[in-house]
Amino acid sequence: MFIGKIPGKADIDAYVKKAQEMGQESLKEVEKSAKKILDSVDKARKDGKSQADAFLTGLKQGGRQVTADT
Repeated sequence: MFIGKIPGKADIDAYVKKAQEMGQESLKEVEKSAKKILDSVDKARKDGKSQADAFLTGLKQGGRQVTADT
């Protein structure tokens, strides 16, 4: 935080840009995790296994990646 300095438009724009970039990175990680879950469910469906078990396993594997980054 700026102590004794009032942030100008350039400072605020820089903060907004940085927040947007961080949001895009987080969204990409979530999309990767969701794809892993969907892939495990599709694989289970092809193998004739329980989709619920595959979904839970995918959540555990995908969740590790998301929670490790946040």
